[in-house]
Amino acid sequence: ASAGPASPAGVWKTLPLGCGGLITGFDLAEDGSMACRTDVGNAYRFSGTTATVTDPSHRWEPLMTYGGLGAAYGGAPGTYNGAYELVMAPSRSSRMFAILPNSGGAAFTWALYRSEDAGKSWTKTSVVMTIKNGGSNGPWKTSTRKVAIDPINPDVVYCGLATSVGYQHSVFVALDGAHFNAVPTIGPTTTDPGVCGIVFDRSSGSVVAGGQTRTKRLIVPVGGIGIFESLDGGQTFNEVASKAIGRNDISVHQAQMDADGVYYCIVIYGGD
Repeated sequence: ASAGPASPAGVWKTLPLGCGGLITGFDLAEDGSMACRTDVGNAYRFSGTTATVTDPSHRWEPLMTYGGLGAAYGGAPGTYNGAYELVMAPSRSSRMFAILPNSGGAAFTWALYRSEDAGKSWTKTSVVMTIKNGGSNGPWKTSTRKVAIDPINPDVVYCGLATSVGYQHSVFVALDGAHFNAVPTIGPTTTDPGVCGIVFDRSSGSVVAGGQTRTKRLIVPVGGIGIFESLDGGQTFNEVASKAIGRNDISVHQAQMDADGVYYCIVIYGGD
């Protein structure tokens, strides 16, 4: 991790060890809170912030524990393995979302969980997905931004499915931070890794939609269909990429939005 604002320019410091497995995703909130997920070990949150990385009293705390997750599973799970996704609300780091195994569900099914207390306890949402290729330890474990939270409104949360088996839609949204409904104008994903690379454009400003202030622009890629853009806070979406690229069998693997609103992504063709 890079040094904090008080450190000399160009100085790098190593974060304390303590996470198990290969780190496959990392998230950073505006208050300096840090969280990461691993392929087989667990999901973790740093007990300090970016300003206290050299304080030996801080450590990486596991979030997939019986005490915090047992009730959401409906009992003791067979294993607390890695997480397929883990994010914090940029403006409210105590609100977290994670894609974890769907205990008691069909084989290869995972579910979206939410936490309001920085990962100490979890509640399973209604979003369940099929991940045929191994979830947290599969070939798409390093795919990012499967879940995205509006940077100016932590109640607005988007989640994409890995594979739309049995679903008519592949993107779900919560406008209250908890209850998810399908985005009706976006159909099922058809190629791996499904829906990844969801990003809000901070430079676009805000818009009032449904009585809420939301970030005006966001990008939602859907494997096998194309890349969708909203310019009105998620009220409408238009596919903007497949015609320009000349094919629609694309999937986004990783993505980032720069400060000027330019969207960068790694694109996979035909699910390969």
